[in-house]
Amino acid sequence: MDISTWLTDDITVASLTSRDIEGVPVYAAQRAIKARVERMQQRITNSDGVEVPSNTQIGTDVPIGPEDRVWFSGADITKVGEARIPVAVNSARNKD
Repeated sequence: MDISTWLTDDITVASLTSRDIEGVPVYAAQRAIKARVERMQQRITNSDGVEVPSNTQIGTDVPIGPEDRVWFSGADITKVGEARIPVAVNSARNKD
């Protein structure tokens, strides 16, 4: 099933590539991708098994990692403080 017709929003993602000698994250160049962004209040379980609040769900056809930075449409992508970091990441496979 091709989900590309549902991906009507634009987001910008900078993927974590490594950490420097002091443990500071190093990110790849930002890339714009198509996504489906849905605002919804819910409680989810993060990767540490802790229940946390979530207000946005993102669907894409490319992976987003748990430590990647994500800027929603309208955010200033030159400001790291405007980036969001996923609290949980899941994936699904096509039946193809």
